[in-house]
Amino acid sequence: MPSHTVSKAKNHIRRTLWELVDRAPSKADVARLWRHFNSECAYCGKPLDKKVRNGHIDHLDANRSVNRNHISNRVLACNICNGDEKRENDWEKFLAQKCGEDVAACVIRTSRIREWQQQCGIPPEIDAAIIAEVDRAVQECNAKLDQECNRIRQLLSKPGRT
Repeated sequence: MPSHTVSKAKNHIRRTLWELVDRAPSKADVARLWRHFNSECAYCGKPLDKKVRNGHIDHLDANRSVNRNHISNRVLACNICNGDEKRENDWEKFLAQKCGEDVAACVIRTSRIREWQQQCGIPPEIDAAIIAEVDRAVQECNAKLDQECNRIRQLLSKPGRT
């Protein structure tokens, strides 16, 4: 199995286990998000259309390990800003770059994001023991995946196997 495939599988395992304690936003939350951002990208202001599915629900802080999926950490973004440009970068720095010299646009967009965060409130705390258990489960599952991949690679490398 190619290393990028194993890496994807490990990422899927991590996301699946974390989803149990850090759930994705509800449909109602996503609808509120679309309304709050007026169906526009929070970063560049590009109009988005739910029907053609060109809007993404982006993580403001993609590197957050806990409460990363809470609706207060999500904004509406276009595919270019979310998928191609911002990636895992700090949203405030990215927004400043995106706006360039258009200070007024930057102030308006930053205010809209901050207002959204305030409306959504503070995410609930996740117990440290639960966090530790999810991390342990992720490590255990990934170690088992590595073990099984190696076992199958060894079977395939035996003479007469292809």
